[in-house]
Amino acid sequence: MVDPTTQKAEQLGHEPSDMHISRTLWVAGGLLTVIAIVLVSVWVLIKLSDKSVESFDRSAVSINQVVSSEPRLQVAPTRELNELLVRKRQILHSYGWIDREAGIVRIPIEQAMQLLVKRNHTPSGQNTEVPP
Repeated sequence: MVDPTTQKAEQLGHEPSDMHISRTLWVAGGLLTVIAIVLVSVWVLIKLSDKSVESFDRSAVSINQVVSSEPRLQVAPTRELNELLVRKRQILHSYGWIDREAGIVRIPIEQAMQLLVKRNHTPSGQNTEVPP
């Protein structure tokens, strides 16, 4: 004997065994319940954290005492980097004192490299040590 529900479903053109409405509604209800529990939990945690921040603010040192008034970020990092590179290039390509009392000077990098090559370019068999 054929079930009347199955007979009606076959007349309408679908199979009743594909999906059970009651199971689908139970799953949807379960998901909605879980979502509601998560939302309530998050709301409670936010409220608790607000209270703890307020109590921390009252007992902590004033923020104005901790943070300096000077900005901590670079205003124009590209410009400042270029200025730094220009200063470094000037140091590499100019004369200057390192320690005036000890008689230590700075010479341009090209000249320093040429001096090192001259000192190390000796005939074979001779000492190749660079004097200090």
